[in-house]
Amino acid sequence: MRRIGIYFFIVLFFCGCIANQKITYRLNDISKKNNSKLSALVLDVEIFEDLRKSNIEDSALFTKPRATKILNERVCINSEQHYKKKPVNYQVSQLISDYFRQQGIYKVVTFNKKDTSDYYLTAKLKRFYGNQRFSTAAAVGAQFGLIGALATANTKTKGKIEIELSDIKLFDKNGKLIKGVGNFKRTYEEDYHVDGYCWCIYFNVNDKFKFFTGEFSQLIESSLSEELSK
Repeated sequence: MRRIGIYFFIVLFFCGCIANQKITYRLNDISKKNNSKLSALVLDVEIFEDLRKSNIEDSALFTKPRATKILNERVCINSEQHYKKKPVNYQVSQLISDYFRQQGIYKVVTFNKKDTSDYYLTAKLKRFYGNQRFSTAAAVGAQFGLIGALATANTKTKGKIEIELSDIKLFDKNGKLIKGVGNFKRTYEEDYHVDGYCWCIYFNVNDKFKFFTGEFSQLIESSLSEELSK
């Protein structure tokens, strides 16, 4: 399946269809969950505030292209210039809402509609950063068109993806703070698929964001359950 995914990516590239990147992942393979304490609730996910520009470690995302040099090393980063259609914080918040809804833990999950909810979730997006080494082999392969790209489709390079939410809070429908959850951060360091034009970093960040959202969902579920048990 992974090989097929790489082929699909290559086809997209040669069709010129991926200049505008979307933060997304598959939702139809997310397992359903049952929690009797939460099954009657309407939970709203508000749009998270974006703090990334205030983080000096993320400055490259806003000032450099996806294929760039950082500390004299050629790397691929998920540069902001290709998240054109909707702001990153909006997409992150909406996809988390979609994930929660797909799980079926709550009666209803809404997005940015706190006035219609029993409880609502707020947070600040502190990091959404991907960085992996540039691959000269993949770049050379890309010069030979589709055949070359297919030949280097399994090429990987070391990378680091960091996602962090801060100041996570749960409120009731009257706007009363019921729980300050704090911060939630995950760092993923491994070998990632790479291509000669640094598009893969966006796909890799999306993949890890799915893992992040799954763990974040567990945190919110347990936090709400604890508060309702008091």
